[in-house]
Amino acid sequence: MIKKAKMHDKVYGSFKSILSNDIVKGLLTYRFINAIGNGALMAFLPIYAISLGITITQIGIVVGVNVFVLALFQIPFGKLADKYSKRNLILISGIASAVIFCMIPHVNTFILLLSIIVLLGIVWAIGMPAATAITTTVGRKYGMGTATGLFTMAMSAGMVISPLAAGGIMDTIGVKFIFYLSGAAAVIGTILFYLLTKNYGTEELK
Repeated sequence: MIKKAKMHDKVYGSFKSILSNDIVKGLLTYRFINAIGNGALMAFLPIYAISLGITITQIGIVVGVNVFVLALFQIPFGKLADKYSKRNLILISGIASAVIFCMIPHVNTFILLLSIIVLLGIVWAIGMPAATAITTTVGRKYGMGTATGLFTMAMSAGMVISPLAAGGIMDTIGVKFIFYLSGAAAVIGTILFYLLTKNYGTEELK
């Protein structure tokens, strides 16, 4: 049954009240867990690239292109988020990024790595505008500063935890497994987001 709760009626309150909303919990979980995977990827991708014989300059190109592609494709995918289900765009982005993460350990040349990272930037761009739009919707009800601060905190916490956890994994079983960890994090975060928001209709996720 679709829940009837509306997201556009302002109800300023405590963090307890905002955290009682399943859409908020779903997006927080998605951003936190995915930040763990994304943070591990970006922290240890250069180490893996060096092990392949890729130069420092080429690593800089890979990282720079990823950021550029992510920024560029947010424009068309932002328009899609205005027209179609934001939840579905986030789900597509999460699962597709998990697949790409798991492909990285099988890359062995600069061109292949660059191609994978370009694809990853496009996939990230699918979900980011949709997640930001939901944050804005939440902000209309609970306060824009409160919503933005809460979701930023979740992402920051994930980015802090990831290098520590991934560093231990690299020391124990090797750098390649960090990318599988990133893929697993993307799957878990996406599944939890879906489970927490599946009972909400399109109107609540506008």
